Amino acid sequence: MSKTKQQKASESMAQHQASVHGIGIGTKPGEEAVRDAIHIAVVPLIAGEKLERAEPVTIIGGKAMRPTDNAKMVGLVDPWLHIGVLPGERCWVFLEPGSITSLRHDWTHPALEEHDHAMAWMETYAADVKKSVQVIIDSATRYIESHGTEHNHGGSENEGLYVPEEFWHYWELITGKKYSQISEYGDHFFSCSC
Repeated sequence: MSKTKQQKASESMAQHQASVHGIGIGTKPGEEAVRDAIHIAVVPLIAGEKLERAEPVTIIGGKAMRPTDNAKMVGLVDPWLHIGVLPGERCWVFLEPGSITSLRHDWTHPALEEHDHAMAWMETYAADVKKSVQVIIDSATRYIESHGTEHNHGGSENEGLYVPEEFWHYWELITGKKYSQISEYGDHFFSCSC
């Protein structure tokens, strides 16, 4: 029994839709798989450490870094590079299939959105306390890594500076480090000599 043109066209359309919408990158292709082309979301990032081609990475502080307990893998360093990437060098990161939230060749990804939101919050806080974002991040990191023994010491400019509780959430998103409370009265890393 021969197929009608309409049946053939319908089967062809179904195969095309399955290949485009259900290609399943990251899984083994089934017997029904056909040759196709795909879009892969990529983002140019600065390497925060030495990375090899095709190495899994996450985004910490806007940089490509190896995943940590607090930051899961979001993609791979360009697998077609011939050599690795040194800290400070730019590289393409191929994002995990199905992880972007929109696609028009101008896409978004939750990890980038979270980082951008965290940086915007931190910039507002930095302006409020009249310090640079980098000084604040570095001071908070030293405070945590020293278990509360190192503070940002200053004069009267540090008097009354307050570290709100939500600060630590944004610090974690920016640094990829884990915050654990040191003081039951709140972790304030500013101190003054007044």
